[in-house]
Amino acid sequence: MAATRTILLARFFDGGVPRVFRGMATLATGSIAARAIGLVSIPILTRLYTPEDFGLFALFLAVIGILAPLLSLRFVIAIPLPRTNGMAMNVLMLSAMLSLAFTLAAAILLWVSGSTLLGWMGMEVLAPWWWLIALGLLGAAAYELLSTWANRRRAYRIMAQTQVMQRLMGSVVKIVLGLFAVTPLGLLLGQVVMESGGIGALLGRFKADFRDNIRHVRRHRLVLVARRYWGFFAYGLPAFALLVLSTKLPVIFFAGLFDLGDVGQFGLAYSVIALPTLVLATNLAKVLFAEVAALNRKDIAMQLSLMKRVVSVSAVLAVPGCVLVAIASIYLLPIILGSDWEDTGLYAALLSPIIVSQVISNPVTRLLLLHEMHRKNFYLNAQRFSAVIGAFFVSYKFEFSPMETVAVFSVLVSIHYIFAMLIAYFQISALKCKEPIGASVG
Repeated sequence: MAATRTILLARFFDGGVPRVFRGMATLATGSIAARAIGLVSIPILTRLYTPEDFGLFALFLAVIGILAPLLSLRFVIAIPLPRTNGMAMNVLMLSAMLSLAFTLAAAILLWVSGSTLLGWMGMEVLAPWWWLIALGLLGAAAYELLSTWANRRRAYRIMAQTQVMQRLMGSVVKIVLGLFAVTPLGLLLGQVVMESGGIGALLGRFKADFRDNIRHVRRHRLVLVARRYWGFFAYGLPAFALLVLSTKLPVIFFAGLFDLGDVGQFGLAYSVIALPTLVLATNLAKVLFAEVAALNRKDIAMQLSLMKRVVSVSAVLAVPGCVLVAIASIYLLPIILGSDWEDTGLYAALLSPIIVSQVISNPVTRLLLLHEMHRKNFYLNAQRFSAVIGAFFVSYKFEFSPMETVAVFSVLVSIHYIFAMLIAYFQISALKCKEPIGASVG
């Protein structure tokens, strides 16, 4: 075992620079560049659109964000796991068929009963825009499928490039339509363009992969991979649904407690701080997941060592980033966004602790899925969901102000992330003397 570990570590840390950190750096660079484009466009957008427009936009983002990741029933997460590309192509096709079927079902439901369905959640203002919701779901699902294939192939550069492409295309559409006073349609249409941006580039990059492996797709193999990775649906889907809800529900709960202008202010701060942090943390987790999946999954000691290094590096980068974001949010955001957006800067500062906790936690907790610990992952996501519900329940019960509500939300969610990281680390440590769960397909 020691000899094997030495060989694997030599391969993994080839040239003295860990491959996982190179991959993380590539994706982080793409995420940061994409966010920079978004941040540069925000001062323009806040002068073209009102807080109420941004309130509608925040609700639109919440609906897309809740539904889109669930369309594949989370089989998409299993794409990096099969040993052969042929079996992985079957997982991809299974995910694509499910995504298309559920997107069509959602479009029909929204067309026929959109006002009623959205009204149940206090979002009836979105009813006229049901067709954009359907297009956004289709684009987001397609991009997730293709980018996960890119993650399997460890093509981090194209993933980073498409993130920048998405943000650039979406920002241009929002600004151009805003200049022509096409509001709030400009924000919504720009988001749909952003969700689907990069699909063409990914298709072109992996055209040969798809051409060479599509012949391996057979009905019995689709059934085989569905059975093999059933845990991603049976346990992963509920767990991920809780994660998505706890990420997107704050905006919806905020809309239930405060007016649309407050929702716009909070939604903008949330999109500037919490959601980009989630994207960055998810990208870092994807790299660690893909790299460990390609190595010896029995070597728990190596994984624990790697996790410690990832957490250390992430913390060193995230803590100063959190401080800078908090200071900049309070003093610079009101100047950058305009006088109508002073509360956004305060909301952003209150949300900044989430940066540290989420960035260091996500790569560790995602490794639970590598060992198919779906129940543990479900419990952790249920805990986060409870923290979000608890924050807004306390706010409702004690009639907190918007600022107090955001402060309670930020503290509870940050505590959850740190606790979840520790639980995941100890759960994986417990596997040290056990056999791995399951066998690979392919």
